[in-house]
Amino acid sequence: MPLLLTEVETVLIQLCSEATPSGVVATEAFACLEALEEAGKTVNRSRAGIAAACLIYEYDLVDLASSPTHEEIAAIARMTLMTTYTCRDELETVFETE
Repeated sequence: MPLLLTEVETVLIQLCSEATPSGVVATEAFACLEALEEAGKTVNRSRAGIAAACLIYEYDLVDLASSPTHEEIAAIARMTLMTTYTCRDELETVFETE
């Protein structure tokens, strides 16, 4: 049976291939996406904005000197920084309620 990916997962995979995060950051970004999906926060929202927000959130947690800036991640995702921040804020809210 083939692996079926959601549209947001596909976008996050593409974003990770361009932003080249460490394995830990990429894995945790997918965990963030899963939390958003379980909370119903991916419906009718920008797929690229959600993917960028997950990656930004995780990069902020590890605080690596070689991390791309928020602006660079948003540019790779072809999203505005405001859109990614809105999605990141929703992610933080999901984690606060757990």
